[in-house]
Amino acid sequence: MLVDAVYETYSSGSLPEVVEAMSALRRVLGVALFIAAPIAREWSSHVLRFISAAWIVVPFYALGGSKLALHALVGALVNMVFSACIYSAYEEALYDLQGLRDLFLASPLTSLEFRAGLALGILLTTIPSIAACIAAMLSLARCSLLSAVLVVLMIPVLWALSVLVGYLIPVRRNVLATGNIIRVLSIVLVAVPPIYYPLSAWPRPLQPIAFAVPTFNVAEVIKHLIGIERGTHTLEAAVIALIVELAALTIAVLLRERRG
Repeated sequence: MLVDAVYETYSSGSLPEVVEAMSALRRVLGVALFIAAPIAREWSSHVLRFISAAWIVVPFYALGGSKLALHALVGALVNMVFSACIYSAYEEALYDLQGLRDLFLASPLTSLEFRAGLALGILLTTIPSIAACIAAMLSLARCSLLSAVLVVLMIPVLWALSVLVGYLIPVRRNVLATGNIIRVLSIVLVAVPPIYYPLSAWPRPLQPIAFAVPTFNVAEVIKHLIGIERGTHTLEAAVIALIVELAALTIAVLLRERRG
């Protein structure tokens, strides 16, 4: 029966697809480890990344206590993951300038796999900072184990979001221009929306606009998981908006990948 099942799987064409998917995953992991290894040895990068994202937690705690500090910790987490991974667009621009990007893409590696590998490699180097941020958040919020697991599961969602947004940034020979685009996107998608602070800080007529920002929706889900935001309608709106935005970004990326 097992032989028959394997035969049916192979004859239906699904087995080659699984093998190809595993090969693609292996290629992405190869790029990720190539990128992560030298960066991970630089301890100063871990300290700088954590401080640059989380320094605001201290004044927020002084101004609004633990609840406002939790908002700031969620913002720091979103900032660390999204800003670090979207930085893969800058890394790709550097590789393109040095001629190494063409060397990678001369292999079976696709441009999307290359970008995903770059972003995953950078994500791997942020794990210590992410772990410290999540530990502080969960300790301060005193939430359940299930909530903690769900918060951790939001990290891959945020990573995928950063890969999709970053992939839509065109690779330019002018590395400074690419860096400027990344900085502007980081400000627009992380600093401006109510991520470091509660949605209630915005005037009520403007609050629906926040759901058009995918990073806000990720942050809003995390805030509901740790209990600092309540209200089923806002959680449902954030989840639905996030699914729609991820689907739209995925379609846009696949169309760009098809155009080459």
